Amino acid sequence: MSDLPVWGSNRPSVLSWMAIDDESGRQVLGEANPSLFAKTLNQAARARGVPLLLPLWDLEDSRGVSSSEIWGRFLGRIEAASKRYSPDKILVFRAESEFSNQWRGDWSLGEGGQWRSGTVYGESQAQLATALVGVLASVLSEQYAVTSTRSEVRLTVEGITEIQDYAEVSRYLEGLTQVMSVQPVRILTDMVEFKLRSEGEVQQIIDVIALDRKLSLLRLDESSSTLWYRWTP
Repeated sequence: MSDLPVWGSNRPSVLSWMAIDDESGRQVLGEANPSLFAKTLNQAARARGVPLLLPLWDLEDSRGVSSSEIWGRFLGRIEAASKRYSPDKILVFRAESEFSNQWRGDWSLGEGGQWRSGTVYGESQAQLATALVGVLASVLSEQYAVTSTRSEVRLTVEGITEIQDYAEVSRYLEGLTQVMSVQPVRILTDMVEFKLRSEGEVQQIIDVIALDRKLSLLRLDESSSTLWYRWTP
């Protein structure tokens, strides 16, 4: 059990563009037109700690991307339409009944032009929703969850000009689930260098910090595991 990944409280928001083709026809799921599938999906997502969001699917959304483009998974168009929501991740999903007791769902998850795709199956919409959430939890945990791997990273933060800034940055870093300890090793006029001991890879630290947007990544020296950030409270 100790080797299983553990979710922290800081998790990526996932904007979900979904098209379902059933006996009533094809429909796009949104806040304005919830469905039984969406209800089941949200219940499964809450149980697994995956924060899924549906678009409003209002006039602005439908002008930005059509139901046919969602069904066809035109990822560039969908990513552009997602900007109004500022999500951390985007899920594109289409589901249809292949036989009387067999559902198939094709999914793509990503952002910034980087996508992973796959297919899930279920004997009902409820089983399909549960299978989808299971896959999402697995994929997201690879990037964000804490594992038994431990690492040490040097993190230099610019823009720290007041004692209050230093205190807030220290508290923020100490509050990250992945971080075991935070130690200041160098303090200059407008920046502080910290040594972090963490559970997980360095990339996981970068990904989790990016969720809050309190620190802006300036550069990364992979050879020395050193990160440079600017404090943007």
